[in-house]
Amino acid sequence: RYAIVISPEGSLAFRRDAGEMRLAAGLELAYEPGGAVSLDGASGSLAVDHALQRDLLLRAALTLDGARDAVNAVTSPAGEEIGALSLLGSADVEIEKKAGRAGFVLGASASRRWVGDTMLVGGISSSNADRSWAGFGLKARASYELTPILSLYVEFLADRAYYDAASGSTGASSDNWTYQATAGLTGQWRSGMTAELYGGYGYVQY
Repeated sequence: RYAIVISPEGSLAFRRDAGEMRLAAGLELAYEPGGAVSLDGASGSLAVDHALQRDLLLRAALTLDGARDAVNAVTSPAGEEIGALSLLGSADVEIEKKAGRAGFVLGASASRRWVGDTMLVGGISSSNADRSWAGFGLKARASYELTPILSLYVEFLADRAYYDAASGSTGASSDNWTYQATAGLTGQWRSGMTAELYGGYGYVQY
């Protein structure tokens, strides 16, 4: 069997002297011959950039994504009839400061993922609470312009995730801290072409 997937997307941008606002939305539609068109996913986002001062920029963004687990005879567990619906929402805010050739960014984020029950044959539901979580993150980044095209940067990230329930397979808590440190070199040309070379280290603590 096969399916035809169509993913229409749209966006709007509103610009003013102090910044801009961007709206975006998308859908994922699927059609299997002999069946009806199904809505497999949807997404939406709102992003705002606002200049607080000449060299001080505030960035904020809200996103919401929804999708349903696909069910098929090859990849789905036996007895699964209707895949789980999942929703992921996040809010991010950053402050960016320019000081000559140097740049500094401080950011914070909050996220929530909810996964509904999977419906099994016979009308039985199976909980996915161990896939649902809430979390927050912190970000710090410093950069320096070597030339109008090339910049060096270092970035540090820390994220915390709290799961609604212990893992269904191991019985252990999946709550964790994730740490990541990265350093790299970026290039941005007037033509719009960009390139990046970086390396880093990540660590997850349960």
